[in-house]
Amino acid sequence: MSRYTYLLDPGHGGIIDGVYQTSGKRSPEWDDREFPDGSPYVLYEGVNNRDVVNRILNALSALNISTKDIVDSESDIGLTERSNRANELHKESPCVLISIHSNAYGSGWTSPTGIDIFIYNGSVSEATKNMQTVFCDKVKAAMNGMTEWRGAKAENFAILRQSNCSSILIEGGFHSNKDEVKLMLTEEWKEPFVQSIVDAIQYVEENGLGGTPTEAVDEADPTSFTIPARGYFKNGDRGPEVKQIQEALDARGCWTYHTFTEYYGDVTEAAVKEYQSSAGLTVDGLVGTATLSALGLI
Repeated sequence: MSRYTYLLDPGHGGIIDGVYQTSGKRSPEWDDREFPDGSPYVLYEGVNNRDVVNRILNALSALNISTKDIVDSESDIGLTERSNRANELHKESPCVLISIHSNAYGSGWTSPTGIDIFIYNGSVSEATKNMQTVFCDKVKAAMNGMTEWRGAKAENFAILRQSNCSSILIEGGFHSNKDEVKLMLTEEWKEPFVQSIVDAIQYVEENGLGGTPTEAVDEADPTSFTIPARGYFKNGDRGPEVKQIQEALDARGCWTYHTFTEYYGDVTEAAVKEYQSSAGLTVDGLVGTATLSALGLI
């Protein structure tokens, strides 16, 4: 019996009846590769995330390590539902959660590259901090020389905030960098990337986390991000949630102001519109559930 059950979360949606299930979350169109129907090729983040997760699951199955794909679907399951699934499994036996993503910066092809690994930016257990350290060590060593190591970070991602077990989110490369996204699709990238995650899980399984993952991550309050009664944030709003929106925009290369505030003014609205455009969302400058979900805040 495994020490923990390892919950894998492939970020975003897959393909159903030929249609990608998530707005945005894809590379720009390639000018040197096409789909079989002749349309310009793009990397769909959710599709690539599923490939990575399936490879991890297969490797861990061969090692008789307990796992669970908390999505197990091509649908883009909401973040709260994903967290709820993880929390229900964690009630049954100790679990840890690994959420797999790739990153993007700005609109169009841009220059940032690299991998970073996140935990929640609120109060977290020592087990969670130790888990992040183990995964950082393994992934950094495996991908050394192939891409930039962007480091261990903390962010207010909903999947991390709302999950009651030790949880990390891995941003495995930038699908907005043309050279990197091409490399991300090769075995040269995928084999060491997947193996590093498997190695980290093996280490945790053999050595534990030096704490207990039954400690809740910030006691996970899913209501800690409050949306106005109207259903969206707009120019003129104030509050800590506005600052969290600004921080999320900054992480995606759409924030240019020198600091974060709690005021939703013209600078924030312009950044929101830039992000909505790059993510394939309705460009209205209003931050409703679609934009909040795309930013990873709900």
